[in-house]
Amino acid sequence: MQWIHRLAPRTRKSSEIALIRSIAHQSVDSVWEQVHSRLPELTSSEVRGYVRVKAGITVRSQLNQLAGEKPELSQASHGRVLDLARESVVEAILSRLAEMRQTRVRQAA
Repeated sequence: MQWIHRLAPRTRKSSEIALIRSIAHQSVDSVWEQVHSRLPELTSSEVRGYVRVKAGITVRSQLNQLAGEKPELSQASHGRVLDLARESVVEAILSRLAEMRQTRVRQAA
């Protein structure tokens, strides 16, 4: 989730970045539980798409819960936060998958 730092020029408020991080952090484990058993049978492109769909559902739910607490979140910000949090979750899941695969390769050797 380090790539979020590069979003500062596109994201006007540090509170938006904090919200993106919070939602992504809260969503990663849930999304992993939903997808991890299916990932080994998918190609790289399929993995990214499958995880993006599952992450989108979870992130939207998290954002909707938090949006009630953040009335200052505009519709444009809502969409941007949703997109960036979802992509952050996708990247985290892909990292986890790469680590898992690397561990399996080491164990097999």
